[in-house]
Amino acid sequence: MLHTALIFVLSGLAAGTSIQPSPTPSSASPWQACAASMNGQLPAQTPSDFHFSGNVRRYYVAAEEVQWDYAPMGWDNWLGVPIDKSPRAKPYTKFNTTYLKALYRGYTDASFTQLTEQPPWQGTQGPTLRSEVGDLLEIMFNEGSDYVPNPRPHENATIPLSSAVPPLDGGIGPGECVVYKWLPDDAVAPNGNDQSRAFSYHSYVDLLSDSDAGLTGPQIVYARGRMNATMQNYKEFPLLFGTYNEPTSFLGNYSVWYPQVVNLASSGRFEAAPEFKTLNGYIFGNNPPFEMCQNDQAIWYAYGWGSDSHVFHMHGNAVVVDGVRSFAVSLNDGVSKTLLMTASDVGFWQAICHVNNHQQDGMLANYVVYGAGKGEMMGEDEQAS
Repeated sequence: MLHTALIFVLSGLAAGTSIQPSPTPSSASPWQACAASMNGQLPAQTPSDFHFSGNVRRYYVAAEEVQWDYAPMGWDNWLGVPIDKSPRAKPYTKFNTTYLKALYRGYTDASFTQLTEQPPWQGTQGPTLRSEVGDLLEIMFNEGSDYVPNPRPHENATIPLSSAVPPLDGGIGPGECVVYKWLPDDAVAPNGNDQSRAFSYHSYVDLLSDSDAGLTGPQIVYARGRMNATMQNYKEFPLLFGTYNEPTSFLGNYSVWYPQVVNLASSGRFEAAPEFKTLNGYIFGNNPPFEMCQNDQAIWYAYGWGSDSHVFHMHGNAVVVDGVRSFAVSLNDGVSKTLLMTASDVGFWQAICHVNNHQQDGMLANYVVYGAGKGEMMGEDEQAS
C-alpha cells in the first residue's frame, strides 16, 4: 500500500501552517469535509505579526501512478541518433525507457475530475503552486495511488505534522484527503527588487524512495502585489534537475521484473542500476522545448532533487542570479534558485547540467528563441483560483 505525504518546501512559510485531515472512514463524505475546510479562514496558529493580504490561493493536488517515458521521442537528440543506437544512452535504456512513477497532478476543483492545464515541458513535476507574500494558500491533497504520500513544503515546515489529529506522520492512505493551509510571510519574500522566488515541495514519508518515484513539484512566491504582472510580462520555466534511481523508488520493482537481485545496484545488472539523470523528467533532449521570442524576459526556477550536485548552464544566452550575470550556476539537491534571463540570441539551444558525467548521461533539454514577435509562446497556464 502506498502512503505518501506532501511536504511543501518554503523556508519560513509554515509559521502559520495548519493541517486538517480528512474524517475517519465512518464519515459519510471525506471529500465534502475536506472541501468544506477550503473556507478561506486563517489557521488557528496564525502568528500575530502575519500581515494577511486577503488573497486566498486554492489548489487541488493528487498523487497518481503514471507510466512515464523518459525518452518519448526515442532519440538521443544530442548526438542525433535513435536512442537504441546511442553509445551514451545504451547503459540506461537497454531494457526500457518507460517506468511506473508516482507524480503530483493538479485538478480544477474538489471533485478531482478535471486536470488543470500544464505546459508539456513541465514533465514529471507537480503543478506549480503560486502565491504572494501575505497570501493564504489552501491545498486539498487527495491520495489517488496505492501508496500513501504526504506532501509538504521543503524548507518551511516548522509545525510538526504530528500535531494533526489523527497524526499524519505515516501519510494519508488511498482514497483519503487532507487540507493544508500555508502562510508565506516576509521570511520567504523575494530578495531585493526581485519579482519572485523559487521553492519546491515533495513527499516526506520516505524522502529517498518518494523523490525517486517522482513526488516533487515547484512552488513560487511573489512579492506583494506582483504575481499577475510577473506572469504577464515574463516567461516562467520551473526546471527540475532530477536524478531518478529506479531501484530505490518504491515503484521500481513494478517497472523491471527480474529475479530480485538484478534490481540492486551491487548486482551490476544495470550499469546505472538503472538511474536516469533528467531535466523535468526527460533525458537526451526528449523534452517538448521551452519556447520564447527574442527580447522576451524569462525566469528559470531551477531546483534539484536526487543524490547529486549540479551546474545549470545554457547555450546561447546568460542568466542573472543575485544581480550577477552568469553562464553557469551551481545547484545542490534541495536548493532552489531564481534565474533571470533576457532572450537575446535567436536559435535552437540547450540547457544542460555542466557536470560532465551528468551531461554525458543525458541531463540536457532543448529551448528555442524565435525572432522577435515570431512563434507562439508557451507559458504557465495553471493559476490558483
